[in-house]
Amino acid sequence: MTHLYVQVIAVAVGLGVCIPLFGLIFDTLWALAADSVRGWLARTPRRMAAVGGTSGLMMIGLGTSLAFTGRKD
Repeated sequence: MTHLYVQVIAVAVGLGVCIPLFGLIFDTLWALAADSVRGWLARTPRRMAAVGGTSGLMMIGLGTSLAFTGRKD
């Protein structure tokens, strides 16, 4: 019976180590990919202006939709 408890504890510790490790690896990969895409976008002012305009339109659209729908409290 104690052998089963040892296995359960080993699996719990293994998952407790693996899950944050996978999160760290994949978050690092996302950050590196975002950095390379930002570098590509920043090479020309026209691309940066397009990104700024697009993000501005998205903020206006989200704000407008929130203003018309309101909060669901």
